[in-house]
Amino acid sequence: MFEMLNNLSVIALEVICNRIYFSALYKDRKSITQRQSYVLVLIQVIAFFGVGYIFKNNVVLREIFILLVMTGIMCLLKEGSIWKIFIAALIFMVALIALDLITLGMIYALFEQFDASDIGNTLSGRLSVIIEKSLLMLMALSVKMRSDKKQGKGLVKTEWIRFVFFPIFTIVVAMAMSVAFCKINDMRQANVLYATAFGMVLMNIFMYYLINDIIEREVGLKEREAEYAQFKNQVDIYNTMRESLERQKERAHEFKNHILCVDALAKEKKYKELEKYVSGINEALYMDRNAIDTNNVIVNTILNEKYNEMMDKGIIFVFRINDLSSIKIEDEDLVVILSNLLDNAIEACQKCEGKRTIKMKFMTENDIVILSVKNTSVGTCSIENDKIATTKRFRSEEHGIGIRNIKNAIKKYGGTYSIKSNEDEFYFAIVFPKCTKE
Repeated sequence: MFEMLNNLSVIALEVICNRIYFSALYKDRKSITQRQSYVLVLIQVIAFFGVGYIFKNNVVLREIFILLVMTGIMCLLKEGSIWKIFIAALIFMVALIALDLITLGMIYALFEQFDASDIGNTLSGRLSVIIEKSLLMLMALSVKMRSDKKQGKGLVKTEWIRFVFFPIFTIVVAMAMSVAFCKINDMRQANVLYATAFGMVLMNIFMYYLINDIIEREVGLKEREAEYAQFKNQVDIYNTMRESLERQKERAHEFKNHILCVDALAKEKKYKELEKYVSGINEALYMDRNAIDTNNVIVNTILNEKYNEMMDKGIIFVFRINDLSSIKIEDEDLVVILSNLLDNAIEACQKCEGKRTIKMKFMTENDIVILSVKNTSVGTCSIENDKIATTKRFRSEEHGIGIRNIKNAIKKYGGTYSIKSNEDEFYFAIVFPKCTKE
């Protein structure tokens, strides 16, 4: 009974490492619930155990069937083609066999009289399994770390190094137990030592999933914060539009009064007073008018608001635009893209001590929409795979939420983007193909 429970526990560790490995490579299917995922874990453990029992005397068939079971389970859980998942499963199996051989080599080096056929009946043999599964976890974690780094999420490198200390410590303790207690004859003591080592592995797994849950919760909070910021931007823009419309109504009413005054002065032939009055009207109209007009209400509102903000902060705004009335980009996406690009540019310019300039191009050309923003900056941003790296000590998902929202909007319309940076300038360009009304 104890041997069966021990085998099931070891297989469960192997399955959990398998899950960590595949979570780094493929996204979970949205149709799979958490309960279904747990059921599939149980099915995978039982299937591995059954295959191992049925083909215990035929290693080749056992590994083939385990590979097929792993591929089938992962095809149900993960988004990806069956062949790619099969190749990933094959790599995992090869790594598992390689780690088995490495662990056996270590045990043979420590114990000259070690018998591999009796691996499950001695403390050293059982601890060698613990060492092998801990090495497997280290491999899965290294794949996960690389995947998270590419996606700009999860733990940063220093935090991964701190976490990896625990499985490494478990391996060292298991090896120390193997050396110190290799000749122990009391099975009760041997079982306690083995349970202690196995418990350390379980603690590593619990720690990993605890940290993973905390990260996912924080990512969810950041996404909600981003959604709120986007919503707030939209509300601010629409409030600005409403205020602009109110001002236009007031000006229309005042304009009628101005016409009456001009008419009266003209009829009385008071030309000097008329010239002075018209001059005053022109000055007032000039001070109150919008600087930018693209024939698109949303774009006008955003650009004029940001233009006024730049003037207040001493930033030179150079822009090139044409008629944008035909673009098919939805209002909320225009708010996200323009507001975030210009807010980031304004923030970067404020850090510059000398020249502060923002250059923008927003034009429709041959049924495509081109939008680029170039701003002065201090120092070069690190860009990897079109992602802006952060030097913050904390998790990278807390950085660049605005950029992430811009990218999501670009993806929605099948657009492409380019990010460049040097010592003095930062450049973000977007091209939306076939994004104009016919």
